[in-house]
Amino acid sequence: MHFEINWQGSLLKIDVYKDTFQVSVLGDAITFINHNEIYHVAANSKIEIPISIEVNVED
Repeated sequence: MHFEINWQGSLLKIDVYKDTFQVSVLGDAITFINHNEIYHVAANSKIEIPISIEVNVED
């Protein structure tokens, strides 16, 4: 899957793969939170984040 989002003057490109997702920033650096983890993406760069699946089982 691929998403593009205009965010505070920057373009975020998010690509979702089987085990990871990649966040690319065209413009200013951004900071975001995913599953209580803080991520920083420098201006005009990208990061790759592993996808984790949480399973909640109730008895």
